[in-house]
Amino acid sequence: MQFWTAEEQPPHLVCAVPEVAAPWETYHKYYPGGSIIVEHLQMLETLFGNFDLVVDNPYYNLVWQFAENTSMNPEQIEVPMLLVAGWFDHNTLWDLVLIDTLASSSPASVKDQHKILVGPWIHGGLGATDQGDLSFPEAQHANDELALEFFDYHIRGIDNGWEERQRYTYFQMGEGEWKQSEVWPPAGINWLPWFLHDSGEILPNVPSPGAGPYLEFSYDPEDPSPTIGGKTLHSDLLQGPYDQSEEVESRNDVLAFSTPVLTEELYVQGKIRVKLFVSSDRPDTDFALRLTEVYPDGKSILLGEAIQRMRFREGYTANDEVFMTPGEVYPIDLEFEDLAITFQEGNQLRLIVSSSNYPRYNRNMNTGGEMHPGGNYDTLVNPLIASNRVYSSSQYPSMLELPIGQQTSADNERTAKAPFLLYPNPVGPELTIEGPEFCQVELFDLHGRLVRSYELRTEKETFDLSGLAEGVYVVRVYSCLNQNSQNFRIFRIKSPR
Repeated sequence: MQFWTAEEQPPHLVCAVPEVAAPWETYHKYYPGGSIIVEHLQMLETLFGNFDLVVDNPYYNLVWQFAENTSMNPEQIEVPMLLVAGWFDHNTLWDLVLIDTLASSSPASVKDQHKILVGPWIHGGLGATDQGDLSFPEAQHANDELALEFFDYHIRGIDNGWEERQRYTYFQMGEGEWKQSEVWPPAGINWLPWFLHDSGEILPNVPSPGAGPYLEFSYDPEDPSPTIGGKTLHSDLLQGPYDQSEEVESRNDVLAFSTPVLTEELYVQGKIRVKLFVSSDRPDTDFALRLTEVYPDGKSILLGEAIQRMRFREGYTANDEVFMTPGEVYPIDLEFEDLAITFQEGNQLRLIVSSSNYPRYNRNMNTGGEMHPGGNYDTLVNPLIASNRVYSSSQYPSMLELPIGQQTSADNERTAKAPFLLYPNPVGPELTIEGPEFCQVELFDLHGRLVRSYELRTEKETFDLSGLAEGVYVVRVYSCLNQNSQNFRIFRIKSPR
């Protein structure tokens, strides 16, 4: 609504803050990878009526070209905008496209004044601490605070340094810190390849020539892999980063590939890319991916989703459609949407491969027939069970590519080893901390929830941890001298008898 208002250029409008909204109506917004987003469309129909035009055009065509050419009009936006987005929101991909478009194509008088804030938020939880199974106390109310700064500068004329803020303000998950950049992804990205192995591991080396050629799983459209969280919209579904281990990974219709336990952080900024070599015994099927971070307690927290409908592997027009030859191996390239996340030492990165993620995406009937028979985008007509394969050999090296960012000098300074000493570890009912110039200690569980906070008065203090459940915790120690902090992992165990 704010975009439409701004396009009309009312004389009283000074600036605008659209939140988790993107005006561009594009084919891939409704058909990612060629598969219609079922739950999303169901929610939109509940709110706004039928979307027959979307359902009736499953191929990229003139209808979509018209929609794309008429729904985003940056040249008509003559006021500064602060876009607010969330890493777990379905609109963030398009918000990142929009901020680039505004910066390049809105009037010269305003094009350098647009900015974007991207936090660790779901569509319905801007500024909240808890997001799915995770918690981000450092991001609480950040959207409100930044919007007030924006309004103070543009409406009230307060000289608060807003003009010095870079175009992108984003939350680096895993570190719990806000960062800024003039471009996205930030400059200096290096691509790190990791390869899938038939052992279920993700390793930096290409599989050896003698490695097993593939792993196989079945997909039954009448018993699809369920949607558990993610970038959903429907009010009946979970939104955001939820554990996949029990309801998704425990099924026999998925493959799960995991890195070894990380011995150092992975500082990811941008889109994680995936190349798979696949085959099927059916003329059409889907390959649906989930990206998770696995914690020491076994929880596998969802960070991203992607899908490819195989009939559209060469493009999305009717002329591009091509079916599979059963047993033939095909390469496919997928991307997870943008993330800023530091995968922590001691955790793992996991790729889950299935052929469905329902009701987030439409169920492929595996027949090669009409996708929406009778105009129904959520139905099955004589579906077939598919046997699908992912290849992981030297001949067919399926892989992930991670966009590894450059940590700034400020980042390196914050993570430099400080002269803090924590003991014992594993710890029983008491934890002692020693070190100069420290003033506060915070204790977080592995999902980012603050469970204890202590003020320090001396250079050596002992803290009572009785009543704290067994498990792994992160201790963050703040220095009073320069407000830098250092994180430690501790293992809470039962007291010796």
